[in-house]
Amino acid sequence: SSGINAEWPLRPGKIFKSKTSSQLNEMYKGIKKKLQAGGPIDVSYWEKVSEQAFVEISKARLREKHEEIMKKREFAKKTKAAVSGESSSQLFPIIAEEPEEPKEEMKPPKVEEEKKKKEKSTDCGSALIPLL
Repeated sequence: SSGINAEWPLRPGKIFKSKTSSQLNEMYKGIKKKLQAGGPIDVSYWEKVSEQAFVEISKARLREKHEEIMKKREFAKKTKAAVSGESSSQLFPIIAEEPEEPKEEMKPPKVEEEKKKKEKSTDCGSALIPLL
């Protein structure tokens, strides 16, 4: 036994979760600097953390590459289906076609009609004001 708590892999594992490869790489560099600086640190612990960080970087790179490949495949699949004539709603479900609204005859909006009525009722030029 090297004096390291038997649960050591669990603690750094929590830190490494949900990190990108670039974030993990920065952490790895920090761990290496800490080891190179020496000082009062548990070297065996930090070496194990460094090893695990290196493994986690590899996993993250693999995960990121997999996501990239899957996106490219999905795009290629949709493009191929579009060329073969499938409906775009099946290819791109986010883009739903809106139902066509019935076409109305060109009528002025109600706002314009109300505005015209107001103008007629406030038109002082056409009304005769009796003189007293």
